[in-house]
Amino acid sequence: MLSRRPLVLAPILGSPAFSWRNGRAQTSGDLDISLFVKLAQTAERGKLDAIFLGDSFGIKDDKAGLKGMEGSGSALIFESITLVGALAMATKRIGLAATVSTSYNHPFSIARQIASIDHMSGGRMGWNVVTSAFDAEAQNFGLPAKQTSEQRYERAREFVDVVLDLWDSWEDEAIIRDRASGRFFDSAKVHRLNHEGRNFNVRGPLNVSRSPQGRPVMFQAGTSEAGYDIAAELSDAMYVKAPTFEAGKAFYEHVKAKLPKFGRSDDELSLMPGLTVVTGTSEKDARDKFMASIETLRDEEGLMLIKQLLGGLDLSPYPVDEPIPQLPHIDAAMKAARMVFERRGRRMTTRELMGNLAANLGHLMMFGTPGEVAAEMIRWRDERAADGFILMSYYLPDGLEEFVDHVVPELQERGAFRTEYEGQTFREHLGLARPANRFRQRSMERV
Repeated sequence: MLSRRPLVLAPILGSPAFSWRNGRAQTSGDLDISLFVKLAQTAERGKLDAIFLGDSFGIKDDKAGLKGMEGSGSALIFESITLVGALAMATKRIGLAATVSTSYNHPFSIARQIASIDHMSGGRMGWNVVTSAFDAEAQNFGLPAKQTSEQRYERAREFVDVVLDLWDSWEDEAIIRDRASGRFFDSAKVHRLNHEGRNFNVRGPLNVSRSPQGRPVMFQAGTSEAGYDIAAELSDAMYVKAPTFEAGKAFYEHVKAKLPKFGRSDDELSLMPGLTVVTGTSEKDARDKFMASIETLRDEEGLMLIKQLLGGLDLSPYPVDEPIPQLPHIDAAMKAARMVFERRGRRMTTRELMGNLAANLGHLMMFGTPGEVAAEMIRWRDERAADGFILMSYYLPDGLEEFVDHVVPELQERGAFRTEYEGQTFREHLGLARPANRFRQRSMERV
């Protein structure tokens, strides 16, 4: 029997940039559909809520150019909606969350693509809403540089509103298939948007009917107050960065406090920190196992990774196996990147930071026996630091298989995770009600 609300768990199906060198990793890179099918089916075997697919609009090289990216296995990546469509046909129950940017897409096209896969999968689709924050992506669309954060989120807010209206442009009872009258649908229950906004003009309606689950599950992964507000108002789950328990509790309290403003309850938004789990016979064994797995990461690559992800921070003048110096410019870079350099009561070494960034871009890591890891995950939930986790394996497929085979049974034994799927749709997995149709709701409010 489940104790309290079950954890929400979704693995990212994709490897960190340098993990392909690990002897236990599959080296075919992120363009091997058979690997993705295997991973999705492994996650479904573990009764996980969803699979989670990242995406981007190009290779994010720095001043070193492509030469500096030669060691990165993440330079190649499937387009997320195409990939999730294939995985929908290879799975039966697990949710399917795809990352799609609002920066260089159009809401009508994205609404139609996601709605189509939602129907094909029987209501299992989810959309992770992001903005594109790198100049390299903008330059692939003929622009000299990325938009400002304010511009990106202003566009994202309008984009999401248009998509939600398009998904609801057909009411649930709109399709009648009345042979006697010859009417396939009731036009009174189909709505034009006639949207005229700052970024988009969209007539509507969509030419795909309403979702089997009411609407696809909405994820948000922003790191600004504007992103938090979008999540609090419109999202069902949020992928967050909380590298320590204290950071998780503070973030949880901050975002959950926004929900009443939008008439929403705690359970309507799941906060999910990124998490890499490494298990062993003990915590020390797990840590040793992880450090051995990143031995192929060269110092110059690790230092480049720090520069890329921490706003140009250069740690090359300092010994890599000594604690990171406590200097104002270093701590400022840490704060800006939502990083925490302290772990287990001491300052991290540069090498440990390299490993953390290489493994999961500075997100949370847990080490220990499967039982110890399960207990810590439950503690995060019980003490309101997380509702679940986005799982980030350092090497695939073994990392995900180890979690499913060893950690999931420990969570189930403790009553913190399901043993079987109870619902059919992604929203049902999350315990979410079918949302009201936005057009129907507006018409009722006008009465």
